[in-house]
Amino acid sequence: MFFSDAAALGWAALLRPYAGYLHAVPRIIAALTGSLPWEYQPAAYVLAAGAVAAWVVGRMSCARLPLSERIMAAIALFALPQSGEVFLNVTNLQWILDVLLVVNLMEAGPEKTGETWRRTLELMLAGFSGPLVIILAPFAAVWSWRWRRTRRAWPLTAAWTVAVLVQVCCLRVSGRPVGGSLHEVLSSFHWIVPRYGATLFVGDWFPYTVGMGWLAATGALLATFVLFADRSNRHRRRSLWLLVLGAAALWAGRAANPYWPNPTGGGARYAYVPLVLLLWAFASLAVGTERRAHRALAGLLYGTIIWSAVPRWIAVPLPPDNWTQQVREAQAGTRARFEVAPSLSFPVPPLPSRRGPGS
Repeated sequence: MFFSDAAALGWAALLRPYAGYLHAVPRIIAALTGSLPWEYQPAAYVLAAGAVAAWVVGRMSCARLPLSERIMAAIALFALPQSGEVFLNVTNLQWILDVLLVVNLMEAGPEKTGETWRRTLELMLAGFSGPLVIILAPFAAVWSWRWRRTRRAWPLTAAWTVAVLVQVCCLRVSGRPVGGSLHEVLSSFHWIVPRYGATLFVGDWFPYTVGMGWLAATGALLATFVLFADRSNRHRRRSLWLLVLGAAALWAGRAANPYWPNPTGGGARYAYVPLVLLLWAFASLAVGTERRAHRALAGLLYGTIIWSAVPRWIAVPLPPDNWTQQVREAQAGTRARFEVAPSLSFPVPPLPSRRGPGS
């Protein structure tokens, strides 16, 4: 879609919604690489997606948070149990960019003019690239009220407001149905709790059973309760905010998807942000406590999730789609549709005036 629209519309495609919302960053990547020969554009998309992910990881590493917490949160962006669906893929960059929204909510108001405009740009790029900005709107309102007396925070508030209004308008105009009632969510707990417990704290190291899942989930919930019961933990409030934000993101995924997101299978993108925030919450609790036992407990929960992700780091190659050959056939006029493995296809867009090598 991004490739075809950029070829047909150029920069005008930036204003074209899809699935009910705008996709600013993927559209920008498609427009910037549109002048390249078609043979090179898939590689350019992959490199651009990797560069954006690296930018977000670097931004998290430099956030105005305690050093240990921000490093552990940055690690959480790529070392958690999931299928890898969001990585090196411009289509799913919105999920990685959503972390920028949360980082700005966790940070205090900007102290310098340069920081103000940098963070405003971050909010605009992330807010115009996905619908999670709508779910986070109430939290952004709380942040804006807290820093209302800081003039440098006003551009950030304006960026939040504009992004939310634009995405809400796109969603309403699209007529996309939104489900996920409270009854549907609650009725799914009988299987989502053990499944998530096993996914996060056991992984693929042992065969899954419902009993093992409930045991892992119950143990993790009890340990988390112990950590939050420590009133001396100076990061307890921030950790609670992270868990609430993660729950809101998970609910949004349920509203958009008729099935609960599977962290390690189909729909893994919907579970990406909630899992990142869960790991971030444990990192914050570990840094905020002065009690060694609590620090060790939070570190154990964090480390167990990372440990359970190790078996998932196995790349599954897609079938070859002979893209270069397809491009040559399209330029020769003998191909009307591109075939993308394993089962996607789309019409050949208007041919560019400058052809690639070998044409």
